[in-house]
Amino acid sequence: METIFLHYLTSAQWLVYILVFIGMVLEGEAILFTAFYLANGRFLKLDILLLVVFTGVFLGDILWYKLGVYLEKIPFIQKHAPKITKHLVGIIFLFVITHFISKIGRKEIED
Repeated sequence: METIFLHYLTSAQWLVYILVFIGMVLEGEAILFTAFYLANGRFLKLDILLLVVFTGVFLGDILWYKLGVYLEKIPFIQKHAPKITKHLVGIIFLFVITHFISKIGRKEIED
C-alpha cells in the first residue's frame, strides 16, 4: 500500500501541487502540515510548495471574503444572522467555561 502511494506521489507531482493548492483554499492547516511533511521527506520541492501554499492561502482569503460580502446581501441571511451569531457565541462561551471548569476540577483532584 505504501509503495503504491509513494509511486503515485513521485510520478504525478503536479497533481499533488494542485491538490495542495485546492486544499489550502478550502481548508488550510491540516493540508499545510501534510504538505510540509512530504517536503521534509523530499517527496515535494520546498520552493514550489511555498509558492503553491502562499498562492492558495492568498486566493482562498480573497474568495472567502468575497463570498461573505455576497452572502451578507441576501435577505434571508440578513434576517437570521443575529440569531445565528448569538447562538454561536453562546456555544463558544459554554465551551470555554466547561474547559476551564474541567481544568480546575483536575487540578483539585491532583492536589
